[in-house]
Amino acid sequence: MNKSLKAKLLAFSVIGLVWVNSFIQNDIKSTDYINATQTIEELEVLKTENEKKIKQLQEEIKKSQEKYATIVEDEKAKLEYQETLNEKIALQNQNIDYVVNQIKQIDDDITENKNRILVIESDIFIKKAEIERSMQLFKKRLRVSYMSGNDNLAAVLTGSADFYDLLAKMELVSKIAERDDEMIDILCTQLEELDELNKALAAKQNELETSMAESEDKKAEFDVLLEQLIKDNEKTQQELDSLQTDKQEIQVDIAAKESAIAQKEKEHEKFMADIAAAQEAIRIEQSKKAEESRKLEESRRAEESRKAEESKLAAQQSQKPSVTTQAVSSSQGFVWPVPGYYLPPTSYYGYRSFDNSFHKGIDLGQAGIAGAAIVAIADGVVVTAKNGCTHNVGKNYSCGCGGGYGNYVTIAHSDGTYSSLYAHCESICVSSGQYVTQGQTIGYVGTTGYSTGNHLHFEIHKNGNTIDPLSVVSPY
Repeated sequence: MNKSLKAKLLAFSVIGLVWVNSFIQNDIKSTDYINATQTIEELEVLKTENEKKIKQLQEEIKKSQEKYATIVEDEKAKLEYQETLNEKIALQNQNIDYVVNQIKQIDDDITENKNRILVIESDIFIKKAEIERSMQLFKKRLRVSYMSGNDNLAAVLTGSADFYDLLAKMELVSKIAERDDEMIDILCTQLEELDELNKALAAKQNELETSMAESEDKKAEFDVLLEQLIKDNEKTQQELDSLQTDKQEIQVDIAAKESAIAQKEKEHEKFMADIAAAQEAIRIEQSKKAEESRKLEESRRAEESRKAEESKLAAQQSQKPSVTTQAVSSSQGFVWPVPGYYLPPTSYYGYRSFDNSFHKGIDLGQAGIAGAAIVAIADGVVVTAKNGCTHNVGKNYSCGCGGGYGNYVTIAHSDGTYSSLYAHCESICVSSGQYVTQGQTIGYVGTTGYSTGNHLHFEIHKNGNTIDPLSVVSPY
């Protein structure tokens, strides 16, 4: 064996040892990433759930505030109605007071009229008694005169001292008879007047009793209306009390939810800090790996250069041209995730009106893309590699695998600032914790998870937040 061949074998042996040692070190160190990358994945899940809870609480607060505003409007209307009821109750009480006073006056008039009737009836009784006595006296005189014939007149004549005495006695007899007659006439007239007055008082009594009945009916009607107004007022007050209780409960609920949101926001800040710390740890470790990879790459390229030089010499000898290739990347150092399938995307980053959602990445779904190779846009460590979905549902929408992503990969890149996500893959050919290099195939385009057809859903995260991939990745 000549010296040149020995030197070549020695060089190959050294390079081989370097590669083997590097692979062994990578395998050992890759386990160091697993805990950190799994922690980031778990924190991202917790952060997402926390954000959902905050949004849910905010929506619940909004609904509670809308309900509170409705209750306030209802309360305002009921207060106005209650004020109207109070005015009606006050007016009704005035009406009742008026009727009660009217009833009292009528009752006093009835009492007075009854007393007058009693007086008239007493007078009538007395007058009738006087008339009766006068009639009895008159009848008695007539009877005596009739029974005695002319004896009385004879007694008057014989008993007279002289003619003048006779005339005086006869005139006296005549006057007595005339006075009795006049007295009876007067008594009868007085009796008739008393009867007329009694009739008038009886008529007035009927009128007063009719007015009393009407006033009592009116008071009863007012009492019924007042009772109904009072019931309506009490019911309205109960409703107002209930609304006040509802308002207080809503205020307590809103305060509790605001407190919960404040707590969730603190948790969110802690998640972000923990994620940033984990990313920094990965970045430091990846920097070490990158340096090792760079050295390994320099050794590999030196070997390739040597081989190329030998091939060139061999080609020159055999007069065969040599062929070189060069990878093309964006100005940020990222390569396109699906070589050969470029713009325009079938769906862009941002708000989508057709499904009222925020699209966190871009979709690449050009014709013929099914099964196309997906490559890592930069060096990094595989954080997540979900490869258990076998449902190519297409337009039947989501099977639910991978939280809607189906088979997907997430990679934390070497600088610790950026990470990338590749979703709806037909299959994944890398695993969690694996170190991958830029342009390395990591999976193949499919339609797993929440997907309407074969395409790659591609996201880029910067410091834990999604950004428009087209702002840092370009196929040109």
